[in-house]
Amino acid sequence: MGKFLGADAPGLVISHYFEAGASGATNTDQTLGYFVAPKDLRVKGAKLVFEAALTGAATNYPKFSIVNLGTAGAGTDEVAALAFSSTGVSAGSEAPVAMTVDTDYDEVTAGEVLVLKVAQQGNGKAYPAFHGTMWYEFQ
Repeated sequence: MGKFLGADAPGLVISHYFEAGASGATNTDQTLGYFVAPKDLRVKGAKLVFEAALTGAATNYPKFSIVNLGTAGAGTDEVAALAFSSTGVSAGSEAPVAMTVDTDYDEVTAGEVLVLKVAQQGNGKAYPAFHGTMWYEFQ
């Protein structure tokens, strides 16, 4: 059968789309788009696109993160994150906004599971529907 030759090419950058996230109320957390690493890889970046503008707040806000659940589903390492934790953090309608990749956790081993999560901080804040993409390269 066919083989994905790109998986054997170190430095090849590939993107992965996480499923669309529904808009969320102040008490809504979400887990989206399970991704199983086919080979050892390094996450190079991630972006979110919101269908409407979103402005952060100092105490009550949503935090978006890509979490490595490991192979047993219990991991908590954040590979990338974007917390709307101040009014200085905002996203325009339909404009991509970058997540910060944590270089301590950007290396993912074959078989580990990544998910895109939304966790409300404090009392939370409503957020619009969104889409997430990450890109990675094989090691």
